[in-house]
Amino acid sequence: MTNPIYLISLLIMLSAPVFAAEPANLNVPQVASSEHVLAERMAREWAWHWVSPNDPEPLKQLAGASVQFEKQLTVLSELSKADTDLSETYSLLSQVWREFHAFTTASPSMGQARAMLDSSEELAYIATQGSEKIEARQGKGPLPVRLCSDIAALSQRLAKIYLLRSGGLKLQSLHDDTITARTEFNALTHQLETQPNNGGSINEMIQLMKTQWLFFEQAIDALDRHAEDVQLRSNVVVTSEHIYEVANELGQRYSRKRDIATVIR
Repeated sequence: MTNPIYLISLLIMLSAPVFAAEPANLNVPQVASSEHVLAERMAREWAWHWVSPNDPEPLKQLAGASVQFEKQLTVLSELSKADTDLSETYSLLSQVWREFHAFTTASPSMGQARAMLDSSEELAYIATQGSEKIEARQGKGPLPVRLCSDIAALSQRLAKIYLLRSGGLKLQSLHDDTITARTEFNALTHQLETQPNNGGSINEMIQLMKTQWLFFEQAIDALDRHAEDVQLRSNVVVTSEHIYEVANELGQRYSRKRDIATVIR
């Protein structure tokens, strides 16, 4: 059960500007886009645990991501009650979350891999719908913070795909997704690079993220050639984590930059 003090504090922090035409902060969009990232991250941890059953780390990270996802979902569901369409979206997300959560508490197996993949895809898709609807109610296009979240999600998604493939799940859709995801990364980074008033430190972080992405691509390509190599599986996890961390840090910098600009105005 969600701690009521936690919920109340977040409601106070987030509620006022949620669906205003000109929101005063990015807190709600950040929370909403974070759900998409966590959906992919939890699936990555499941796949990691499947191919590395003796490593305690994936279960530890899976548990942490699950707790965060559920707490944030409680907040978003509460905040969306006054908006019928958005409320239905988060009600559906809650339903799919309950179904997906069953996978996080069971031992991974080949028999469950396809079902887990389908469930995680649905969870990520609905979480993205919620994020986009909240953004649309603010009357703005994709914010740089969400672009960073999308890149963080891509790193987890690709790692999930290659770990599942290395575990023996061979689907044409997984192969197609690898091509789509790489193309999407290039499009997202281009959008970030063309953001107005990026500044030196922001540009440096974008370049760092692109460099880390090259290492990540090398890792997933190597694992694709030698699917059962334990070290290569570890390399995919580590390099995807680097992208995840850099993208999150970049998103925080954009958020701080926006907060400072708001104060100045």
